[in-house]
Amino acid sequence: MNGEELITSGLLDEYVLGTLSDDLVVTVRNAIATDPAVQAEVLRLEGAFERVAMAQAIEPPSSARAKVLSSADSLLAERMTTDRPPILHPASKAAEYARWIEQPHIVEDPANEDTYFVPFAMNEEALTALVWMRKGAPVETHTDCIEKFLILEGTCNIIIGDKAHPMRAGDYMRIPMFVPHSVVVTSDITCRIIVQRVAA
Repeated sequence: MNGEELITSGLLDEYVLGTLSDDLVVTVRNAIATDPAVQAEVLRLEGAFERVAMAQAIEPPSSARAKVLSSADSLLAERMTTDRPPILHPASKAAEYARWIEQPHIVEDPANEDTYFVPFAMNEEALTALVWMRKGAPVETHTDCIEKFLILEGTCNIIIGDKAHPMRAGDYMRIPMFVPHSVVVTSDITCRIIVQRVAA
């Protein structure tokens, strides 16, 4: 299904409303990342639905807001600490992380111009996140964790010291502690990466 067909299909409405099936969510996300017309239509729909929602919104009691936010924070914190994705290793496959990264709320901010980081699991063992990079990441050095990468989409160079390591979908990289490293995106599409910081 090309971008024009996707726009006229009604699937983008379902995507924005969060009612689209998981397999079609992946299709829409790929189209958003590669087709400016699809991205523009999703932004238009989000704005339209938000305007309708705001026009029909009812102000809840002030006590309800605190309770809702507290419950949401507790549920998110519990899920992030108890639902543990596998630790990345050289044979890791994207499919092993599908149930975490293909959630409707794990999406790139359409306004992202460079790097967008969404943590989806955090416990004493590791912090695991889905990251979208359009340009790359500056030089950094970790002193308390080992950083691991699994490339899902796009290509990039992970630069360790003065050596560039070309990476593509399916590739894995481990960065030891105290080693300066950076990322330069080399693809025309956004580089989507699972990043894991494992406690040393």
